[in-house]
Amino acid sequence: MTQARIIGNLGDSLSGSSNTNISFDTNTLYIDAVNNRVGFGTTTPTQIVDIVGSANVSSGLSANNINANNVSVSGNTTSGKHIATVYRETLSSPSISSNTLTINCSTGNVFTVNLNSNITTLSFTNVPESNTSYGLVLRFTIGGTHTINWGSSVKWPSNTAPTISSTVGKVDSFVLDTSDGGTIWYGFTSGQNS
Repeated sequence: MTQARIIGNLGDSLSGSSNTNISFDTNTLYIDAVNNRVGFGTTTPTQIVDIVGSANVSSGLSANNINANNVSVSGNTTSGKHIATVYRETLSSPSISSNTLTINCSTGNVFTVNLNSNITTLSFTNVPESNTSYGLVLRFTIGGTHTINWGSSVKWPSNTAPTISSTVGKVDSFVLDTSDGGTIWYGFTSGQNS
């Protein structure tokens, strides 16, 4: 591989028609002239622009398609409408263990549970912080006559928890949401004996 080294002032522009790769400070900025790619933090860019590490966009970002493993957004992030063509939520399938069901909120928003024993303790972990809204769906596949102790943090309309179906193989679905970090969950029945 041929590398170019530039010494002195670049002036207003850098241009050329060479197939010479250019690197600045090894991998701070790397231009792959052979494959027409630019790497920040990498000397082997795999996309047109490949950033390895954190990036900061202070004015705005516009994209037709974003695929990301983890996106964190802060500041003023809401303007106009957000319209999704496709929206998916992660499905998680926790198990009842020693009559305890633990819902790990960091693993998804839809939880399918085989209701094969009574639930005497229902707990929620990794609940998003206060002043953000988090909602989940609990979908129980009925495995016989069993009960659920929802605990004092789950509030139901008219303070009456639903009676769980008992027909084996049927599904009861409930929606729970919180905006105070899980101190209070508001529960609603979305379907029973389905």
